[in-house]
Amino acid sequence: MERKKEETTMQNRRRASMTAIVAAAAAVVVISAPIAWAQAERPAASAPGAALKTPWGEPDLQGIWMEETDTPLQRPAKFAN
Repeated sequence: MERKKEETTMQNRRRASMTAIVAAAAAVVVISAPIAWAQAERPAASAPGAALKTPWGEPDLQGIWMEETDTPLQRPAKFAN
């Protein structure tokens, strides 16, 4: 009787492990599919590295800007030369 219980426990562990692996793989597919579609729908730039321009010809700086992207406007004294 004890051996049957051990076999059942091992089968349950194996089944749970396989279920977790399948769930993780499905999550990766569900998360990455919209990203791939969004990248496929993006219009190509005229040249590699070309910046988007406003109708009046200046660089288009629209978007979300966070504090991590702040750049000081003056050079630090240690880089004076």
